[in-house]
Amino acid sequence: MLKYLIVAAALAAGPVQAQTLALKGPNVTRTLTAADIAALPHVGVVMDDHGEKVSFEGVPLRALVTLAGAPEGEAVRGPQLTSTILISAGDGYRVVVSLGEIEPTLGKAKAVLADRQNGKPLGDGQGPFRLVIEGDGR
Repeated sequence: MLKYLIVAAALAAGPVQAQTLALKGPNVTRTLTAADIAALPHVGVVMDDHGEKVSFEGVPLRALVTLAGAPEGEAVRGPQLTSTILISAGDGYRVVVSLGEIEPTLGKAKAVLADRQNGKPLGDGQGPFRLVIEGDGR
């Protein structure tokens, strides 16, 4: 059963800064602007991107799901481990991950909603947000 939804959507014909992120949980709905996301704590992830090492910076996906009302830490056990998170973008990209996959008390891989690459805002072909999961091939 889907419990949490993260949707990145562009406002029509708007600049990159006009992008928004909708967070929906069972009891929480909120919209974050690019400025809101930039103000949240960021972490870095270094990955291989098309054969070269690339540094991404962004908000941990776990932090965004917490803002949508998801339990965290020791509260993530039993049925909570299989709670699903649908991440959807304005270009039709969609991916589903479980709460257990992104809970740092259970694993080491970082899942980040990146807004910067190599110290600069993401380019037009990628941004303003990009989901980066450490260890994924693409």
